Amino acid sequence: MTYRRLLSLILPLLLALPLSAQQPVLRKMSSMVQLIALENNSSGTHHQNRMKGSCHDQSLIAFVKTRGDASQLFDDFGSQQLASWDDISIVRIPLSRLNALSASPQVVRIEAGPTSKPLLDTTLYVNNYAPIYEAAGLSHPYTGKGVVIGLEDIGFDLTNPNFLTVDRSQSRIRRFWDFLSVDTVGSKMMVGQEYTTPEAIMAYAHSRDADTQRHGTHTLGAAAGNGFDTNWRGVAFNSDICLVSNVVSADTIYIEQERRNLFTSVTDVLGFKYIFDYATSVGKPCVISFSEGAPYNFSGDLLLFNEVIGKMTGPGRIFVASAGNESLRDAKTFFCKKRGTERAGTFLEDSENMLLVNMLSADEFTLSLNIYNGEEPTVFSMPSRNILADGDSLIMDTVMVDNTEYVIFWNAFTPTGNFGKKLVYQVFVKGPKNIGNTQPLAFILEGREAEVEVYKYRGNFVDNALNGELNAGETSHNILMPGCSPYVICVGASAYRRGFMGADGVYKTLPYGKNGERAFYSGIGPTPEGYIKPDVVANGTNVISSGSSYFYESKGATGLETGYSTYNGRTYPWYADLGTSMSAPIVAGIIALWLEVNPRLSPDDVKHVIATTSRHYDTSLTYPNNEYGYGEIDAYRGLLKVLMLSSIEGLSDSNPREASLRMTSSGAEISFASPVSSSLTLTAYNLKGQQQLRLTIPSGTSVYTLPSGSLPRGVYALQLGRLGSWLVRM
Repeated sequence: MTYRRLLSLILPLLLALPLSAQQPVLRKMSSMVQLIALENNSSGTHHQNRMKGSCHDQSLIAFVKTRGDASQLFDDFGSQQLASWDDISIVRIPLSRLNALSASPQVVRIEAGPTSKPLLDTTLYVNNYAPIYEAAGLSHPYTGKGVVIGLEDIGFDLTNPNFLTVDRSQSRIRRFWDFLSVDTVGSKMMVGQEYTTPEAIMAYAHSRDADTQRHGTHTLGAAAGNGFDTNWRGVAFNSDICLVSNVVSADTIYIEQERRNLFTSVTDVLGFKYIFDYATSVGKPCVISFSEGAPYNFSGDLLLFNEVIGKMTGPGRIFVASAGNESLRDAKTFFCKKRGTERAGTFLEDSENMLLVNMLSADEFTLSLNIYNGEEPTVFSMPSRNILADGDSLIMDTVMVDNTEYVIFWNAFTPTGNFGKKLVYQVFVKGPKNIGNTQPLAFILEGREAEVEVYKYRGNFVDNALNGELNAGETSHNILMPGCSPYVICVGASAYRRGFMGADGVYKTLPYGKNGERAFYSGIGPTPEGYIKPDVVANGTNVISSGSSYFYESKGATGLETGYSTYNGRTYPWYADLGTSMSAPIVAGIIALWLEVNPRLSPDDVKHVIATTSRHYDTSLTYPNNEYGYGEIDAYRGLLKVLMLSSIEGLSDSNPREASLRMTSSGAEISFASPVSSSLTLTAYNLKGQQQLRLTIPSGTSVYTLPSGSLPRGVYALQLGRLGSWLVRM
């Protein structure tokens, strides 16, 4: 069930079922679970006499936090424990038993959140084009070998040759779980089916949604693609791959209505567990990349989600997530009415018929909604004390403005998380399609002694000439979950190339950032709880990566194509695209290189490497900050840090610009852009930091080869004069 559908159900359900009568049961539930319970109750589906495990009993997959051993408890309520971490379990709960389970004294909390959305959609606003991303030419011998890269995403083409081993002898996809698979006879999975052999994976060929989605094929290529017959290689191109094809709101077309509560944020966590469990089973470190997200929810739909991610991650278990694209075109996403200011506000509008705004405050204030039908507005005011005075902190109005009906729902509650004495106030408005356009709608906060934080959830903060003073808003506080989590490496996007050559031979110019500046769409912190986010940025603008042949077969060309490859009689497009969806897998690929060096790196270790080695685009800023985090990730500097070579005096933390290195059968071949004008010293250090070789490259040299027998087999840092250094495996 999507939040759009849940919001459309809120008002009639609350009318039909007073919340005060449900408090003993509902108070333990997150908001989404509450709404599911209310919907179930109001529809009359009280089938308590159904047999346990009956396929006719609709179910919900949720977190349940309990006191003591819960295995017998779940059995008593006809529920199935799917996974557990100490006192938190993932449970499949029949809706007919949901209220009864919640009423048990042993149950502390039941939680589920909405499914996420893929974070690639900014391409719609840049003429459906995006410039080239080329992997950073990492001149070192680490390629992700022995590391598992896990992706949970949608739209996977499992046959794409970009995911073969370098010698093209076999696929590197070791496991695949498709939530939407209908091949479920004998399945051990709670939803869909898993495929565990190369033969089964290739026979299945693609996720069920691959004809309408291509997101996962692109993000996987950025993290781990081998490049096949192109230069568009991913970062960790020798890594093993474990994939989960989950469900986002656009995938509900594949799901029967009665099964939609099985696909929640909690089901996503089962996917993360599946990836980490596979890595554990083969004894390899693992980094998961998740390029999806949902707005921060104050009512705690993701409280236990955060806690479980914290329990899942640790040494050799890293979780990377996108910051989100909510800063698109500098859209206003937050404002604060400061104490000492009498009033502040903005206009609200949306292309559909609903608005939802969250407010956070410890003070008393008045909220007014002004709906204009001409120059004079119809005003609806609600003091915060009136909301709190209501027995359920819920107030609802239905009003008419020139024969147009608006339903206004006000409520207040204590937020989950670290917010001190602040309360959350929500206002939900349901009205005509394109709400706020034909009849402009102003949102105004008043009260000189009040400080109120305002967060956009659904709808846009816009200016309107009807009242130029109502122009509050800034682009901040818009990091999506799970990137908000302190246990997650949250990745924003930077920008480089301003154009690319399309497959049609036409060069497209896109002036959306350059030289490593923050991409205009990349989410900006802090989080509502005050965490600085993102943690790091990486190139996410105009990234070229692999596409789904099945999507291409179904939809045809999109205008994003930069080239085509042919393999086993199929055509595989390469696409340019952008979004923090792209930057997250690039960071995951880089972390895979670091894990190859040190498989026991923890999330805190990774953050320390990022903090001490990242590049700073804007040197006037203090780092970390809420635009760049610790800065732009530097794979090479980070690798030297992990190898503990960064302390070698005289060893550069960047590659030479005037020379390039490649390994040949003869050894390490150094090519100079122009003949050396004066002699250069070449020094080799082993991984203990000990100097192993020092020699002179004479002036006039254009190509120099360090013979393979010059050093014992192993990995070395080569310092070329003062020009820079490389890592090589001899």
